[in-house]
Amino acid sequence: MPEPRTSIRKAIPASQLQQMQVQFDDTKFNAAIDSKGYNIIIEKALRCPCEANGEHAKSNCQNCMGSGYFFINPLKTKAIATGINSNTKYKEWSSELIGTISLTVRDDGVENLSFYDKITFTDKVSRYSEIVNLRQNDDDEDFVFTTYKVKEITEIFIFVSPTQKLRKLEKTEYSINAINPCVIDFNIATVPTDFNRTITVRYLHQIQYNIIDLPHELRASFQLDRDGKQELISLPMNAVARRSHLIVVEKMDYDGTGWQDNSYLP
Repeated sequence: MPEPRTSIRKAIPASQLQQMQVQFDDTKFNAAIDSKGYNIIIEKALRCPCEANGEHAKSNCQNCMGSGYFFINPLKTKAIATGINSNTKYKEWSSELIGTISLTVRDDGVENLSFYDKITFTDKVSRYSEIVNLRQNDDDEDFVFTTYKVKEITEIFIFVSPTQKLRKLEKTEYSINAINPCVIDFNIATVPTDFNRTITVRYLHQIQYNIIDLPHELRASFQLDRDGKQELISLPMNAVARRSHLIVVEKMDYDGTGWQDNSYLP
């Protein structure tokens, strides 16, 4: 039989007599975030219950798109962001090491961050280049899916042959889909012989990250209230985030369907 658990003892508190008291002002921390922070949208990440009985997430699940996570309740707020990729400056570099930032947001029970939460910077754009394969919709029209929602296309190239220059498509040969911004539609005038139906596209998109670490999840202090008593206050929390295309990518169908929105009014 296991022995009964003993009662928890309490440590003797240190003396506070004649000691200087340091008080953190949470309003000034929050004001700094509000005045100097970037406009962002936070979407809460939840594990998808399609992972039943220890199995992997279902690839045909329209809630998590096979990633095992779904995102709900977008909230517009502000955050202070700084790059933390200094360790890549003097080490062997690869594309898997890019796109890591430090984020600081208010911790008020609504804006706090958790693992895998999605962060979108609404006023900042980035340029992304990727190789994608042409598909066909129900009307036999060519299109491609992109990783991010496209705001503006800068260049599109197709392969001609190993001994010839790539062909840069004219703007009349492609367009951003009016319904689904993750789709580019094509009407290529002439295609090379033995066309491999692969294109290279470079475009502008809103910067998007996912939370991968919470080094300062616990950040709180005590301050005196109006009655002179100590009260616990929450200070801004810090998290580390990585570019979304390195973690998880959501893709809806060509017509914007095939994805379930599980957001609700709190």
